Amino acid sequence: MINNNIPRASKNEAKRVVEFLGGFDDYRVCGALAGKASCKKKILKDAGLWEGTIDRLDNVAESGLKKDADVLRLLILKYCYYLRNKYFHGERWPSEFIFSETANAQELGLMAKPLTLLCYDLLEAL
Repeated sequence: MINNNIPRASKNEAKRVVEFLGGFDDYRVCGALAGKASCKKKILKDAGLWEGTIDRLDNVAESGLKKDADVLRLLILKYCYYLRNKYFHGERWPSEFIFSETANAQELGLMAKPLTLLCYDLLEAL
């Protein structure tokens, strides 16, 4: 997901990676991103930003600060958009025509739950 959201060799790639990784304050999200940030390690090291970025993620992960909006933002705005692009551009096979439960169907089901709850809350707020 990080590689797809911030393509390799894009303009200001290191800056965009730091902005993406630094935009979260929830300990769960930062802990997960700290483990996945290695896909951009070379770019960040070349720019001299690796240590500071990983230190910040580790510090937030250890802080225990909960920010549920960050979890929703990562799941819905980033990960669901990533999945949508994978299916839309044919990189993953859709599971609607397969009768057995596949990994793709399970993943879509997991992402549908928080998205459905968010939609309910938005409709109730109207």
